[in-house]
Amino acid sequence: MSQHRRRSSFLAPAGFLLSAVGAVGLVFAEPPAQPALSTIVPAADLEVAATNYLTKIAGFMADEASYTKNQEQLAQKANALVALAQSLGLHDGSSKLKAAASDVMNAGRELSRAKEFAAAKAAHDKVTAAIAGSPAAGAPKWEKFASLGKLMHETAEVNSRLRRNVRRFDRTKDDSAEGAAVLAAFAQATIYDTHEVKNPADLPKWYAMAVEMRDAAAELSKTAHAGDEAGFKKALDRLGKSCDDCHEVFHAE
Repeated sequence: MSQHRRRSSFLAPAGFLLSAVGAVGLVFAEPPAQPALSTIVPAADLEVAATNYLTKIAGFMADEASYTKNQEQLAQKANALVALAQSLGLHDGSSKLKAAASDVMNAGRELSRAKEFAAAKAAHDKVTAAIAGSPAAGAPKWEKFASLGKLMHETAEVNSRLRRNVRRFDRTKDDSAEGAAVLAAFAQATIYDTHEVKNPADLPKWYAMAVEMRDAAAELSKTAHAGDEAGFKKALDRLGKSCDDCHEVFHAE
């Protein structure tokens, strides 16, 4: 997530504070106003991704033995669902999960934090009920909600999947578009979880880097849908650099 790049089409509203970094690039002095998400990824791709995560979660929750074996992956996938639901709930496009987004977020977070099977089953039942029933909560907000650590672990898995897809691009375009949507939702969620920023003066860098990750994911989505293999590879490299740049500043290992 490089602090030196920014989409030229992203316009800040009047009075929005920006500060310069060196001689090039602009960064955000506060959480950036969000563009219409339809300009980033289609709601349909986010919905397909959420549905696939729900299927994986259901498999992990088939019985206590499966839960115990896959507890870490369950927590990670449930947390990913939280981020996807947040983006679906705030997307300007329609989807079957949009109205239930806040309820899915609440139940999904509960599921991701469960420490034993009974609690996980109760939370999973809430996820299922939220999707099937009438929504109780209102629309979600752009705020910290999903676990950043779990999102980063899932990001690594999605990125590896996209790298494999490059080798058979023509047959995996739909899966790559779905993966791009997942990463865009994760980047949106990342904007609001700033706990890795130890120095408040570095907040503008954090926001800019998260936006760069999101915009790289948007480029991935567009090139996947267009069948542009060269463009997809370029966007994937851009995404990888955005992650490396962010880790270098905020999470050096």
